[in-house]
Amino acid sequence: TRSVSAFLLNRSSDLLVVYPNPTRGQVTVSWHEIEEVNVIDMLGQRLATYKLGRVESCELNIRDYAHGVYMLEIISSSGTAYRPVVRGLY
Repeated sequence: TRSVSAFLLNRSSDLLVVYPNPTRGQVTVSWHEIEEVNVIDMLGQRLATYKLGRVESCELNIRDYAHGVYMLEIISSSGTAYRPVVRGLY
């Protein structure tokens, strides 16, 4: 089954959604005015930076990364949030 990982900020309109999680490689991030998303491994190394320019949603491809857990650093006009995402084996 697929699950939705959500993080509720101070206002109900600021819902951050990352799905599917776990993923085979494609990840969708939805939030208010996303400016940048960084993919970070568990050693803290930045693997990729996506400069987006205030979009409401974006799709990231982490298919080429090894199976495991990665952290998404999501920067928007509302602030910065971190969400884990699992690159699964299925």
